[in-house]
Amino acid sequence: MGTTLRRCLATGRRRRSLWQGKNGEDGESESAADATLTEMARRGTFYVPTIDHNRYYAENREAFGYGPEVAERLNGRIRRNLETTRRAHGAGVRIAMGADAVFTMFGQNTRELEWFVKAGMTPEQALATATTNAAALLGKEKDLGAVAPGYFADLVAVEGGPLADIGNVINGVRWVMKGGSVVVDKTESENRSDRLRLRFEDGAQICFAAFQNLDVTCPHQPSGQFELDVVLARR
Repeated sequence: MGTTLRRCLATGRRRRSLWQGKNGEDGESESAADATLTEMARRGTFYVPTIDHNRYYAENREAFGYGPEVAERLNGRIRRNLETTRRAHGAGVRIAMGADAVFTMFGQNTRELEWFVKAGMTPEQALATATTNAAALLGKEKDLGAVAPGYFADLVAVEGGPLADIGNVINGVRWVMKGGSVVVDKTESENRSDRLRLRFEDGAQICFAAFQNLDVTCPHQPSGQFELDVVLARR
């Protein structure tokens, strides 16, 4: 398993300046920063950017007692973190999603995915940071990150195509299964069955479900097309 950025390489102010884009603060050059990202990619080190919590603090600065100067610094951090994420992605560094959510920010965690798309990822790549990449980072590849026997039955159904617009994942959640039990159901009650049929597309990380015209996001990369029936355990 690869190491994480903050636990391994970011051990001092000089290294931290690289991840935050402060290339001149300690005399670090852009070439040194790029060399470090290349080394991270070689080692399989994960980078967890945590960009969006700065947006949350800036937008709610009055609730935290922050002045406009603090909001300006937070927005500056967003710009630097976004640029570092863009460069890390370009260098092939493995990226996992982490929101660093606090207080009432819980529930907004997936807004981090919007920043990843702005950093140059496709929606599919952004989804992988919160699914397959996250499972690998935690050393849980045999428990999480796939729809397969023995894995946790965690599925999310969204309205709209997640590969077309990452906003559908953030704002369009309509149905959630956790550990095989349905814990969120905002779908219409009529014409609903107790089975959910998933159709896997070759090489895709999205499973399209014939269930209330919703797309079910699931981090799985099958070698061919196949269908899977999931029996719903309703609460």
